[in-house]
Amino acid sequence: MDRLLTLTLRYRFFTVVALLVVIAVGLWSFTHLTIDAVPDLTPVQVQILTRSPSLGPVEVEQFVTFPIEASLSGLPSMRELRSVSRYGLSAVTAIFEDGTDIYRARQLVAERLARAMERIPVEYGRPVMGPLTTGLGEIYQFTLQGPGYSAMACVTRMGSRGCDCGPCPVCGGGQYLGRRATAVPCRGRSGQASLVQIVASTGL
Repeated sequence: MDRLLTLTLRYRFFTVVALLVVIAVGLWSFTHLTIDAVPDLTPVQVQILTRSPSLGPVEVEQFVTFPIEASLSGLPSMRELRSVSRYGLSAVTAIFEDGTDIYRARQLVAERLARAMERIPVEYGRPVMGPLTTGLGEIYQFTLQGPGYSAMACVTRMGSRGCDCGPCPVCGGGQYLGRRATAVPCRGRSGQASLVQIVASTGL
C-alpha cells in the first residue's frame, strides 16, 4: 500500500491520465448500459401446456405428461426438463443452455411435440407451446384511481368498459360493487309474488 501511494505521488501525470481514462470508460458504460429495474434472469425455456379437464393428476401424468417428456428427452442443448401434473392440466418446461436461440429451441420442441401428439389420445387434450415470453413478462401491474372515485367505483368503471388486450386476460383486483337479495318464501306467497318474479325484479 505504501509503495502504491509512493508511485502515485511520484508519477502524478500518469495517475491523472489513468483516472481520466477510468472516468471516461465509466461514463461511456453508463450511457450504453441496458438498465432494468427488474432484471429478467429467466433461462431460455419452452413450456408445453395441455388441458385435460376430465383427468386427475395420476392420469395426467401417465397419459399426457410422460409421453411429452419421453418425446423431448435428448434435445440438443437442453439442460433440464421439468413437469407439473395437476387436475386437468399438464405443464412441461424444457430449459436450455444459456445463449441458445429461443426460436431454434422452440423449433426443436415443435418437431418433437408432433411425435408426442401421436401418443396422446385426442380426448385427453392437445399439447400446445406456451407464449414467447418469460415469467416476468406475463404480469403487468397498474393502478386505477381518480379524484372523487373510491376503489370500488374505479374497479366497477373498469369492469363496465372492459379492456381489450388481445389474447392476454386482464384481472382486476380490489373491491367490487355487489347486491344481495334474500327472499322470504312466506312473505312472497302473501304478496302473490313468485321466486322467479322476485329474481327478475332485482335485475340479476
